[in-house]
Amino acid sequence: MNWRKRERLLLALADGAQRFKELLAASGLSDTGLIKALNDLQANGIVVKLPDGRYSLTEKGREWAKRLKAEEVFERVIREKGVEKVVDALLKLQRGQS
Repeated sequence: MNWRKRERLLLALADGAQRFKELLAASGLSDTGLIKALNDLQANGIVVKLPDGRYSLTEKGREWAKRLKAEEVFERVIREKGVEKVVDALLKLQRGQS
């Protein structure tokens, strides 16, 4: 499965529990692809199906989604500012400079 689509699925769930149709639209997966992805994520303790039929992230899933969001922000900053400026800023932070 396309990892980007799985990322979109996790990020959609980071906004709260959602129904299958909502996840289908958010992820770009086919019905079969979404079923497989949800089954895999459930088997790995990342997603849980709620009694009302919606899907939600577990604590482990929320941690994954938090990392994905951070990576997304980092990638956007690199695109906008350039690698050199980002590296300089990180080195300053490491040295305790502002």
